[in-house]
Amino acid sequence: MLHDDPFVVIDVGARDGIIRLPSLRPYIRAFGFEPDPEECARLNTRPDLTAAFAECNFFPVALAGKEGRVRLNIGRNPNTSSTLEPNLQLLDPLVFAGEAFPIEAGRPLAPDFEVVDTFECDAITLDRFVDDQKLSDVDLLKLDTQGSELEIIEGGARVIENTVLCVSVEVEFVEVYRGQPLFRDIDRRMSGLGYTLLALDPLYYSNRIELKGRPATRDELMFAEAFYVRDFLGATDAMVALETPRTARLLLLLEAFGFQGHAAAIARAYAAVPGGEPEFITALSEAIINRRLPDNPPWYGRRRLVSAMHRSARATYSIMPGPVKTLYRRSPLNAFYHRFWSRFLRSRGIWRE
Repeated sequence: MLHDDPFVVIDVGARDGIIRLPSLRPYIRAFGFEPDPEECARLNTRPDLTAAFAECNFFPVALAGKEGRVRLNIGRNPNTSSTLEPNLQLLDPLVFAGEAFPIEAGRPLAPDFEVVDTFECDAITLDRFVDDQKLSDVDLLKLDTQGSELEIIEGGARVIENTVLCVSVEVEFVEVYRGQPLFRDIDRRMSGLGYTLLALDPLYYSNRIELKGRPATRDELMFAEAFYVRDFLGATDAMVALETPRTARLLLLLEAFGFQGHAAAIARAYAAVPGGEPEFITALSEAIINRRLPDNPPWYGRRRLVSAMHRSARATYSIMPGPVKTLYRRSPLNAFYHRFWSRFLRSRGIWRE
């Protein structure tokens, strides 16, 4: 079934490649958006990013709330580029905190967001793109556009409300970009489109400038990844309209993101719907629940050891006197440590390929 009719995944903001779904890649038609034409051309010529999919194409346009031209502000760190202007006044007193990325703790945030270039590019809406590509259904939508996610949702409201199964969207809790919508705004709109929030995974923490070598406060959540699914459990009409093939695709997507329990709940609810093939869905659900890794896979001990080493290194760094910290940050040992830690994060699947 999936060979002839692959999953349709739309990834908006795909500078680092399409969202990581290794178990489903051979059965995915992937559409990525990267408005930077040079970066988009590079992505399309990288077989390590495209070859594993049934189909994978990147488009050098932006998605927006309406068609036309938009201006893209390029950040010093390209991953901070946005159609919105960075709120440097808010970012100026903040420093990096946490372990989500291999960035040195205590590093100022504002320089990464400084605009170093701008250019204009074409923009279309999600609804228009789906119509142009003649896509009858979209299984997964991923949004990571540094503050313009709600605008894209509005421009794709018809598709999101009627055809999409799951949405992964990066959300902010502080106004990193001037005038941007925050998590509360996106969550309210997604709820209105018939979705329920399953998870909120922290991506990025910040902290106030260190005082006497120690953080002044608890780490403050800035970015997170919100995962939404169509609220089939709370909407009987939607469940009745959900056909067996789409139900199976939903269960496999939920498994790929780790929501086996929700997949089982969908299967139970589907069994009570007239028509369809409840036996097939029940069998698929049971297979998903029972498909687990062994209690102690070969990599288990190595990952625990590396995690313990990282915690020990952070504890040691926290008690270093200020001058010693400065010497360490400038030493080759610091660069080696962060390269080592970044490889470990990739091995855990925290980074997208």
